[in-house]
Amino acid sequence: MSDQPSPDGKQNSSWRDRAFRNVGPIGLTDIGEISTVLARMGLSFSNIRTGRLSKSNSPAPVSVDASEKRRYVIDVLIAEFQALRNEIDNALSAQQTMMNVNITAIAVASGLVLSHKIEPVFLLVAAVFSSGLGLYIEGGWHHIRRVLRYIDGTLRPLVVEYTGDERVLGWETWSLKSGGVWKRVIPVGLAIVITFSVMPAAMLIWTTPYMKGLWLWLAWAGTATVFVLQLSMGALLAWDLLRHKL
Repeated sequence: MSDQPSPDGKQNSSWRDRAFRNVGPIGLTDIGEISTVLARMGLSFSNIRTGRLSKSNSPAPVSVDASEKRRYVIDVLIAEFQALRNEIDNALSAQQTMMNVNITAIAVASGLVLSHKIEPVFLLVAAVFSSGLGLYIEGGWHHIRRVLRYIDGTLRPLVVEYTGDERVLGWETWSLKSGGVWKRVIPVGLAIVITFSVMPAAMLIWTTPYMKGLWLWLAWAGTATVFVLQLSMGALLAWDLLRHKL
């Protein structure tokens, strides 16, 4: 809207400028009048703070059908579920790779020692490497179980609420009731214990008679410390599994 010249030849100021010049405190009697002016300008109140007008340039909210909103929310929740499942799959794949690397390293180190190609003290390297990988894998399992609890305790109830179907995203609940958790965890748990606990312990015991000198004992003590940390993390994981069962 362009400004129109006044009869005396002077340019009138914009009516938009006049509408917002020195608005001052808004009383209950003139809110309706200012709302009318704002409506003519294509604006609206964003809020009223301490009696002063606050302008909002944001577009008016678009009316969304309830069923359309429900479908949108369900799509978002399913997308989050798929992202979390992909995160679990990636973590499990990385853990499998770490276990294969650890088994290979232990086999190579043990074979070299048994063939007398290296001194037994070099098994400390394999022991600390194995315990370190064990810490990494057990930390990954803690994260996976937190994700599973989030899916079952937060994400699934929301999907059930919007779909009205109690069967959706029910794998974790079904697995818990059917004993599937124990069937899945026990084989993996045994593999972790044997690979990352029993093997490092055996290597620590094996190398003990060959510790000659302060530096070798310090190396042995450092390896034993990492091993104890790995055992502690494994014990916390087992206790968490027994307490929550998911």
